[in-house]
Order: sequence, then structure tokens, then C-alpha cells
Amino acid sequence: MAENLKLHEGGCLSGGVRFKANGQSLRSAHCNCPICRKANGAAYASFVEFKKNQVSFVGTSLKEFKSS
Repeated sequence: MAENLKLHEGGCLSGGVRFKANGQSLRSAHCNCPICRKANGAAYASFVEFKKNQVSFVGTSLKEFKSS
């Protein structure tokens, strides 16, 4: 199970929030709804889903945004 040792890292554009996710993702998807296109200035936005216990965040307070 070497796949479970995979470390994924990233963060927001401002650098205020960083994340680390360990192991295999549950799923990934692309969204091309109008809100995602506008928020990213692109044809679509990409998402990856992990189990809650696989992910840790550091940085400024996280905020939630209700989307379509």
C-alpha cells in the first residue's frame, strides 16, 4: 500500500491557508457551472475529495461559502 504514503500539499493563492492530505483521494471532479467558471476565470474548476482525517489545514481562519 505505498499509495497510502502519498502526500498532497497546496494552498490558496494568497498563501494564507495551506493544506496537507495523506493517501489516496476518494474522488476528483471538474465543474463548469457559472459560479465555478466565474470564481476561477476558467472554463472549469477541479476538485479532489479526501476523508476528513486525511487532511490538515494551517493558516488563517477558514471560511465557508455556499455554492450551487
